Amino acid sequence: MPLNYNAFLRYKTIHKCLFDRQNRQQYIDLCELMNIIRTQTGYPVKERTIREDLKTLRDPHNELGFVLPIKIKRNYGYFYPLEAEVPEDIMMPMDKELLRDISGILAQFTRFDFFEGYKTSLNILIDGSDDNDPIIQLDYKPESMGQILIPELRKAIKKKESILINYQSFRNTKGIIIPFQPRFIKIFNNRWFLVGYNGTHRNFDILPLDRIQSFEPSREAIVPDPEKERNFDPSNYFNDVIGVTVMQGKKAEDIIFRVNNERAQYINTKPIHSSQEIIDRSNEYIDFKVRLKQNPELISLLLSYGSDLEVMKPKSLREKLKAIAASMNKMYSENPERE
Repeated sequence: MPLNYNAFLRYKTIHKCLFDRQNRQQYIDLCELMNIIRTQTGYPVKERTIREDLKTLRDPHNELGFVLPIKIKRNYGYFYPLEAEVPEDIMMPMDKELLRDISGILAQFTRFDFFEGYKTSLNILIDGSDDNDPIIQLDYKPESMGQILIPELRKAIKKKESILINYQSFRNTKGIIIPFQPRFIKIFNNRWFLVGYNGTHRNFDILPLDRIQSFEPSREAIVPDPEKERNFDPSNYFNDVIGVTVMQGKKAEDIIFRVNNERAQYINTKPIHSSQEIIDRSNEYIDFKVRLKQNPELISLLLSYGSDLEVMKPKSLREKLKAIAASMNKMYSENPERE
């Protein structure tokens, strides 16, 4: 029989009454238990119900996932033996299964020391570790470059420290030093990025962690421009873009694209952006509209749908895709038999 919420409230109340009295080796009788349960749960309860609850909690074959070492002393009442090991709190089976899933998710971030504490705490709550393969899997590769820096960057962010970053781009053979005030870390497409205020450019910026060679505390505090600080909101910093290229100074615009009906169902059920809406449809196609800034990640995403998707507006984006398609056509036409 499935465990209902009212029953579990009674179980938790019974456990707490016994747990609070364990160190003092005090007993609690049936009448006192009934009064406390009535007060805690707000509904009447019968003596027979409490007796059945106590029986269930002691039964090694119950469906709760735990057994409580409840003892009874005639003419005194119920108690936990002093030497008995009991949890401080008990959990519903569905909550325990949810924590197992969460623990499995955290376990996929294997190289992050700061996750280990959370995972350990969860395993204590669920009475030990679960060595089975995780039910929920993330599209995440633990070997992502740059993630070794995350624990120390996290500390700098929490302490609101300014840092000096030794940064080497793919374009330059020599590194440069960037004064930076880190704000938060973002993952996109299995790459980690650091978002914060770039003291050199005097603007908020984003740096891929795999290009950061090292960093150290800055002797001088990096103070953001007051106006840019006012306009910076971490919760919506990436609202108008796909990916992580924010395109400072550019405004979002309406982008309309047409997708053939078969492929459109995928885009309709998995929108490319929260602003996506359908503006027209026929037997052959669906027209979608999103409001975004043009950036390389958006272009890559649109190209990934091949000839199933056609950008209708704006003209500037349509021309960019047209030029890319022409360049690809030329490349394949001029080298038809390349192996």
